[in-house]
Amino acid sequence: MKGMAHARSILAAAAALVVLPSVAPAQPEYTVTEVPRPPNTLILFPLAMNNHAEVVGWVMLNEPGGLTYPWRWSAASGTVVMPSPAGNGQRNRAADINDAGVIVGDGYDNSGGPWVYQNGQYSIILPASGETKGHGNAINSSGVAVGAFAAGTGNRSFIKAPGAAAAGIDPLTDNQAISINDSSVVAGAIGATAGFVWDEAGGMTMIPGLNETWTRMGVAKINSAGLVLGNSAPYFGGNTSVPYLYTRHGTPLPLQQIAARTRGLGLNDLGHAVGEGHDSTGYRGWVYTPERGMRLLTPLIDPGLGWTIETAIDINNAGQIVAHARRAGTTYSHVLLLTPARACYANCDSSQSPPVLNVADFSCFLQKYAAGDAYANCDESAEPPVLNVADFSCFLQRYAAGCP
Repeated sequence: MKGMAHARSILAAAAALVVLPSVAPAQPEYTVTEVPRPPNTLILFPLAMNNHAEVVGWVMLNEPGGLTYPWRWSAASGTVVMPSPAGNGQRNRAADINDAGVIVGDGYDNSGGPWVYQNGQYSIILPASGETKGHGNAINSSGVAVGAFAAGTGNRSFIKAPGAAAAGIDPLTDNQAISINDSSVVAGAIGATAGFVWDEAGGMTMIPGLNETWTRMGVAKINSAGLVLGNSAPYFGGNTSVPYLYTRHGTPLPLQQIAARTRGLGLNDLGHAVGEGHDSTGYRGWVYTPERGMRLLTPLIDPGLGWTIETAIDINNAGQIVAHARRAGTTYSHVLLLTPARACYANCDSSQSPPVLNVADFSCFLQKYAAGDAYANCDESAEPPVLNVADFSCFLQRYAAGCP
């Protein structure tokens, strides 16, 4: 990149000369966009988001029968309630959306079968045998969908590629494929006690328990690197859970338990996770990064907005988070999109004219570092001194990576 070598030498010299400053108070780390509720809505619930910040979920309208419908939202289209597929039960949901805008969903609570929605058309996923009900849980960038059919002996996992019939992934009974990555590696659960990772070449790998007590291993997501986010609970009793991260053939790593029931729900390709903590005091949404650990989300937004983030549902590769939130005194929750306050970190001076990344960004970074601005904590370190030489290396890497 033009000027890169010269700028690298500038930063190297500056790293040796600048006195380590104290850090100025941080600004809100996320901006907030409310997803509008459609007219006549009782409940609007998000389930997933893609890398273009398109959100999907289910909505219950104020009408007889307690019907639910799939919905989708983008900044361009707003909130759109989708008609349910004909003859597929009264309770439908959109469970996942890939970056091409293809949606997978189902008639949940076994009121209907799994389906794929593409180009304005529904395609019902049918098994080779006679089951007609089940769950469509996830879809990858190639349009390969996974879920489970409701069979007499429990759930039976399926994987379905575009143009192909749905195929079972393992003869074990009562198993459900829950998530799939872009290499078609699947993560799922067997009953309510065990988690697994599966692909066609390697077969099924069981996820080991955290220890002799915490042996129930549920699964939430698998990312492109094969990292699994799940939730563990004791085998015998106790309304308690803790999220974990797991790489195939490795050892599960438990995350922080911020409340008696702490659950991981969303995971991006950078290994950043989101979820909720729940106890007698209420719900608290959180975000986890390897650099900073687990943090509550409410303190990371503008307090003047009055939101309490109760549940963080999903996070995309840009670090955007879709969440459920509530304001004091309101009777229902809202859906929010949280966007990192600086979408392209290396564009320090927020220039808009191309090239947006240039030597001026290095000068900007040096000034912010010298001023002790929290922006200069590029690697998001928490141990003092939080501003140090590693932040210069981090900035160079961010600059070389460019803007999305």
